[in-house]
Amino acid sequence: MIYILRNIGLDNIRHLQFIRLDHNLITALVERWCPLTNTFHFTIGEMTITLQDVQVILGLRIDGPAIVGPNVVGVGRRWESWPDCCDELLSTHPGRDTVYHAPGDEEDTTTFRMGSAQLRWTFYKNSYDQLAPSPFLQHVRAYILFMIGCFLIPDTSRSHVLLQWLSLLLDVDMFGRMSIGSAVLAHLYRELCNSSRPTRTYIAGCVALLQVWSWERLYVGRPTLRVPHIYDLGGRPLGCRWAEDRIRELPTGNTMTYRVDLDGLRLSQVSMAPYTEDVLGALPRQCHEGRDIWRARVPLISWKRAEWHLPDRIMRQFRGVQLTDIQAKDQNFRRIDGQGRADLDWTVQYREYLQLWDERRAYIVSITPPEGTGNRESWASIYLLQPQTNPPETFFPRSPGERIVVPVIIKYYYKSLNYINNICLSRVPYILQADYYIRSSAIVEPLARGHGENASSLQLAVDQVAELSSRVQRSVYIDYTTFDTTTEERSQTKERGASSHGVHGARRSTSDAPSRSSGRPHRQSTERETPDISYKERPISSAIISWCELVRNA
Repeated sequence: MIYILRNIGLDNIRHLQFIRLDHNLITALVERWCPLTNTFHFTIGEMTITLQDVQVILGLRIDGPAIVGPNVVGVGRRWESWPDCCDELLSTHPGRDTVYHAPGDEEDTTTFRMGSAQLRWTFYKNSYDQLAPSPFLQHVRAYILFMIGCFLIPDTSRSHVLLQWLSLLLDVDMFGRMSIGSAVLAHLYRELCNSSRPTRTYIAGCVALLQVWSWERLYVGRPTLRVPHIYDLGGRPLGCRWAEDRIRELPTGNTMTYRVDLDGLRLSQVSMAPYTEDVLGALPRQCHEGRDIWRARVPLISWKRAEWHLPDRIMRQFRGVQLTDIQAKDQNFRRIDGQGRADLDWTVQYREYLQLWDERRAYIVSITPPEGTGNRESWASIYLLQPQTNPPETFFPRSPGERIVVPVIIKYYYKSLNYINNICLSRVPYILQADYYIRSSAIVEPLARGHGENASSLQLAVDQVAELSSRVQRSVYIDYTTFDTTTEERSQTKERGASSHGVHGARRSTSDAPSRSSGRPHRQSTERETPDISYKERPISSAIISWCELVRNA
């Protein structure tokens, strides 16, 4: 079974169908889909799912004849009825009143027609070794039909399978040479267009492809991988690295937070071209075979549905400069489907589109390389605001958990800098001040600029800064009887009250504390002293007391 599925390029789908879906993220993405351009519209420009994403993520074949066929059921055709077609290709046909029992549990029953439950329960086998070639081929067709109807090209029912796909499985080898990837993408395009309507509640299509595409290119809602690099995929496509056993942390955002994140999306949060040559080199051949048509501007056909593939609108995803003189798609293009057109021959209906697909290598869009290293090229966007091009200076959380933890770290960083300035007025040795300032800045400043990968790196930075504060605390004498350190606000109030009497009054508590190493009187001036080794035993001001309390709380 695996050998045959590998020959037709469907052997890896079984590893992708159990990816956990983030429904809130999918909803936020659907809201930004534009049916006129088949792209997502963000503040940084347009992006979309391409043939490249389908082949790299799912490992499906994209080069070959389009998935469409003539009518084969009816009077004077190959089969007079669909039950005859099922009897020949599957050895059985669904009955409206037939009760199907789950394997191993006779009490679990269903009366679905051609649905996923019937396919699983009717063709379930512990082993296929004892089957003859003809029954074995029938089980292969049932498995492919199950994958098409439940993962690759499902409808909104999520349980029924259209029998139109069964007629294409008469010759399994011929089906394996067809462009199943373009059919999956065309079906997903159409479902995104339908789901963008206000009256539509559900979305069909290969939503796992949509979610993995978002994880590969957008920072918003991206989980934390146990192995972030492309390593040990075992000949599987790139989407398999997002399986549940490889994910360490899955953000649990809601639709509102994802909307806000997408509204403030910046170029630094987007990986326009994540599929480098090193990444493609680590993938099996089926993930980049026929890569020359990734940029083909052609219609995609999924039996009764046709959608345009427009890579010229998202050239940045192919490491090119986005031009503004984009040609409009066919003005005569109208979206139609098979509802009410049961007797329509779609090979005739889509004759012009099929011809364009057959000549797809003549419609490959050329790439204009960017000049320099900047990202300030022009692109099409429905937004009137100037999109962000500079890297962000703040950390962008991916989940509500990081929304709580990260602001505490950033708040600590900026407050600690203020405390350092106040500490300069105290009697901490200058060398120790500089050492703490340089080291803590080197640790915490990357987090404030958004370079923290996860909660582990944040906790590591907190531990390192806390260790530095402990060194400072061990190097000075703190007279806790002079200061009230119960809360940070109380200490700040005391400082403000003391400052109302002048600078000398503010430093009086420090001078009144006993000195263990020097009997020299405190100098009544704001001029700093030359530090010496005896300062190790001297008390410090309330600023460092508050700063140490802040470190403990963080």
